[in-house]
Amino acid sequence: DPTGYAGKFALMLLACLLMGLGVALEVTANVVTDAAASLTKTIADQYHFDFGRTKICFDSFLVLAGAIVSLIGLHTVAGIREGTLVAAILTGLVAGFLKKRFVFMQRFLSGKSVDKRMSA
Repeated sequence: DPTGYAGKFALMLLACLLMGLGVALEVTANVVTDAAASLTKTIADQYHFDFGRTKICFDSFLVLAGAIVSLIGLHTVAGIREGTLVAAILTGLVAGFLKKRFVFMQRFLSGKSVDKRMSA
């Protein structure tokens, strides 16, 4: 349980890396379990956008919407700080980067990369 700002920030960065890994694995395996990642994947697939960039835009939109609702309801921005902004960007960067590296897994899961020696 880090008490200093640097420790908390480092822990947040680690959490973003792990969350990006999880999102990339979900999307690659086509077993998306949360609504935000599912909608992001649908938009990226439908319009042939890069998944990572679409995730960054979608998450940033959600942060902006949260800030607007907070301003309207509370007359101040509550619950959104630098970590929220970093997470919105970094998670999409990591997920997009890893999704491109997991193409071999997608081929394997779809059955398209079966070794011809084993199918004989």
